[in-house]
Parts: sequence; structure tokens; C-alpha cells
Amino acid sequence: MDRDVILTRERRGLTIVNSQEANYKANLVVPIAGQPFELLRGWSFIDVKADGHIFRLINTHLEPGAPGIQVQQAEELLAGPAATDFPLIITGDLNSNADGSGTPTYGIFIAAGFKDVWTEAGTGAGFTCCQDPDLLNAVSGLNRRIDFVLFKNGWQPLEAVLVGDEQNDRTCTGLWPSDHAGIAADLTLSCSC
Repeated sequence: MDRDVILTRERRGLTIVNSQEANYKANLVVPIAGQPFELLRGWSFIDVKADGHIFRLINTHLEPGAPGIQVQQAEELLAGPAATDFPLIITGDLNSNADGSGTPTYGIFIAAGFKDVWTEAGTGAGFTCCQDPDLLNAVSGLNRRIDFVLFKNGWQPLEAVLVGDEQNDRTCTGLWPSDHAGIAADLTLSCSC
């Protein structure tokens, strides 16, 4: 089972006015001990009021093991919580390479009008995936970009940086902080929404 969360910090001038979460209708089903087992994936969102404007932040983790199901999940997200005129940010592990290889999912989001914060405001390759499952690899294994901050409807990116991707980010016992590097982004809202 996979879980996704949106962490918030109380800040003057920001109010969460709505939140929702759901599992996708399309999910991978695998046999375990001869019985079908559904690997649930989903999304969550918050609508935030700031300076009299509302924006939406969506978080998701799309299916890595079945490209057709991954595409269905992306389309479900776009037809559901992402079908808004609010200024919108989608964060998450899309499991789709930014270079277009593998699955078409990243391209589906770009074709839907989203921009990629890394291509707009990051420097370098921006690889986010993947360290060894045990997190003990001595040399970084990050060699592709499948984790994203996507935006549209009035956002302007100011900066995007990777976190957890440098040797000095490792723990004192030599573990990487995660099998993926994170993306920290600074955006500003420049619309009359």
C-alpha cells in the first residue's frame, strides 16, 4: 500500500479552505497466493486561500508497474481535481521520464497546459531517481527525472533545487535520505485570479 500526504505549516495569511483525497479507479491488480490484490494509488489536494486568492495543490504517486494504468490515473487526475481554473500545482512521483522515454504520462500533463518547474527554473539535469532500495549505494544512482512540480494558471517559478541528492545529505551511517531526491521550488502567483 502506498500513502501520500501533504504537510502544512501554520502561517499567517494562509488558510486551508478545502481538502480532499481519493484512490484512483484504475489500479494495478496482482495475484497473491492465487487471489487478486489491488495495489491502491491515489491523490490528495488542498485549496489554500492567500491574499484573497485561492490556489490548489495536488499530490500523487502514479503507478510504476503498468504504463496503461499509469496513463489512466493521469487522465483521471486531469479530469478530476486538476480540472479547475484555480492556480494549480501538482507534485509527485509520476513514474514517467521527463525525456519522453518510457511512458507518455509526463507528456500528457505538458499537453494539458502544465509547465515543469525544473525546466523553467532549475539548473542541471535535475535527476531525482533512484538510489538503491537499501539506500546504501556509495555513489549516487540518480539518473532520471520522474518526480515533478508542475504548475499552471498564473504561477511563475522563481527557483527549483534538488534536496537529498548530495553526498553530504547522507546520514552518519551512510544512508541516502530517500531512494528519490526531492525538489524544492519557489513560485509566485502573478495573476488576477
